Amino acid sequence: MPGPDPAGPEELALLQYTSGSTTQPRGVMLSHRALLANQEMLRRHFAVEPGNTLVSWLPTYHDMGLCLGILQPLYSGAQAVVMAPETFVMRPERWLRALSGRPGAMTAAPDTAYAWCTRRTREAAKTGLDLSGWRVAITGAEPIRPETLRGFQSAFGGCGLPATAATPAYGLAEATLFVTSSPADAPPTVRSYARDALAAGRAEEAAGVELVSCGEPAPGVEIAIVDPATLHVLPPRRVGEIWVRSPANGTGYWGRPELSRETFDVRLKSHGRGWLRTGDLGFLDGPELFVTGRRKDVIVVNGANYHPQDFEVLATAAHPLFDGELAVACWTGERVTILVEAADRTDPGALTTAAAAAVRAVTAELPVDTEVVAVTRGRIPRTTSGKPRRHECARRFRDGEVPVLTRWPQRKRLPDTG
Repeated sequence: MPGPDPAGPEELALLQYTSGSTTQPRGVMLSHRALLANQEMLRRHFAVEPGNTLVSWLPTYHDMGLCLGILQPLYSGAQAVVMAPETFVMRPERWLRALSGRPGAMTAAPDTAYAWCTRRTREAAKTGLDLSGWRVAITGAEPIRPETLRGFQSAFGGCGLPATAATPAYGLAEATLFVTSSPADAPPTVRSYARDALAAGRAEEAAGVELVSCGEPAPGVEIAIVDPATLHVLPPRRVGEIWVRSPANGTGYWGRPELSRETFDVRLKSHGRGWLRTGDLGFLDGPELFVTGRRKDVIVVNGANYHPQDFEVLATAAHPLFDGELAVACWTGERVTILVEAADRTDPGALTTAAAAAVRAVTAELPVDTEVVAVTRGRIPRTTSGKPRRHECARRFRDGEVPVLTRWPQRKRLPDTG
């Protein structure tokens, strides 16, 4: 049964960590109308029915955890299984157990959660798992990594996980949650684009960077790819800032009127007012949205634009010790520094070898001065959705607040000649 008609003028302040926040939570003001409109989008797109079960371990102050884990079951009449976040973190197979044997099961989590589940679930824990009924596994919180999708399917396909379960999507708290999604009954779409062309702002299909489609906008939602300097809409396959016009858009940030005006009700040169500036970068290839990163995270070197993911993927794939570990690339003043998490007890010599291999792999593809630093696991700051806070990483690294296990190149300080 569908929920009530999206109506009602009353507003509430919803405190969340937004995708662009680097320091503290921003209070996003959402109207009752926006909440209901987004719930109806979710219900229709994912065909949520009372017979479905939505399983969530995400905290309820997170937009995905609140809207999908709590509100959607109430709105659609579906069943809900709600777990404590620490339950998943300590033993991720408990998430799979909660989904096992449930026809029409649905869940949502950031990309990092699927990677964590793949790494931490041992073969013995898969015994008895029946994931054949897992219909929708929404994955979001950019970037969505192709290797995560493939690794998760490889790890749990033997437990019956359908190849169509993974459902990449794009959303943000400022739009309540849901903006775009791939179909719920088809495998994810992954395409490869030329690295040099992407650095110049063009999406040209060729061997190079693999990107995951986040699908098409929900009905009633408009997306524009905008040149942030001129505010003109860019043509297809041109990289620009993602702008959204939706009945589920928020009305502003609590107590921050200037920032609200700059974000929630901006005007395009040829498309009028009412647009939300997301701060995310991407492009449209046909009707599908591909997200390339955050505007404020772009690294500009010699006039070329590089996204942190370009460095991170190459570094973690370069050596088994870094495989599956969290990596964060950031500009630290003179070069790109890639921080890669590792266990404290890893042999220092082996870590140095891995760091050197990562530098070679990165610089073979990207003409940028790069260093790789192995740091203690768990010391990279993240948002509530598991995404690294890159600017905070750079600050802590410059200020010596990040425990360094090893680095490459091992730069020597020149003697002070006075």
